[in-house]
Amino acid sequence: MKIPMYIPSTFYPEGYELMEKSGYRGNLVEHEPGEIHKLFPGCASFTLDVPIILRVRGEQILVFQGIGGVIAREQSALAIVSFFVLVLIMSLVFKNAFEHRPWREQSQPAQGFSVIAFSAMLAVIAFAIFIHPHFGVLYLPWQEYTAAYPWWQPLTQTLHGNFSIGLIMSYPW
Repeated sequence: MKIPMYIPSTFYPEGYELMEKSGYRGNLVEHEPGEIHKLFPGCASFTLDVPIILRVRGEQILVFQGIGGVIAREQSALAIVSFFVLVLIMSLVFKNAFEHRPWREQSQPAQGFSVIAFSAMLAVIAFAIFIHPHFGVLYLPWQEYTAAYPWWQPLTQTLHGNFSIGLIMSYPW
């Protein structure tokens, strides 16, 4: 039985050479970017013409009927968790970089609440810059009126928000 392989029509010659070297002998189906391709009832593939790192062009998305609500809840939970992780990171950065200034002389719990409140304000700014653009390009059509286009895409050749998470996590502790 030959298993079909669905690829973007934007493959570079090196990609075809790699498939040939691998010994793949199944049916090769090329999908044009910007079109929805029905795979089977309830499942479709959509190809984006997006350059990715290391001379790869074209990203494929699987779309399933009936699970939009589940994915939306999952992404909402990811946004909430990302925000609170940023609050935690900002409070650690604040503690290490500024040594609790200007609230060093306050007693607890006032000092702790002040640091958390200030960290939350910094986290809102960091979320808007580093995390929120990722959520604007999760669904088609891209939500251009709700989020900025990911600023890191021309630099990194990826739209994924994990780049920003890695950038934040690489802070020299």
